[in-house]
Amino acid sequence: MNLKRTVKSKTADVDNEMRDIREQRARLVEERKKKKPQTTDKRTIAEIQKEKKEV
Repeated sequence: MNLKRTVKSKTADVDNEMRDIREQRARLVEERKKKKPQTTDKRTIAEIQKEKKEV
C-alpha cells in the first residue's frame, strides 16, 4: 500500500487513532481473503460453508 499523502498529525491521539483504523482495515482485508474458498470443488465449498455455520 503506497500512501503518498501522509498528514503529519499534531497530537499523538490522532496518530494512534489513525494507526488503529489502518490495523483494523488490514485485519478486515485479511479476514475477507481467508473467507474466499480457494477451490471450485462444490463439495469442498459446501463443507467450508457448513463449518462456518457450526462455528
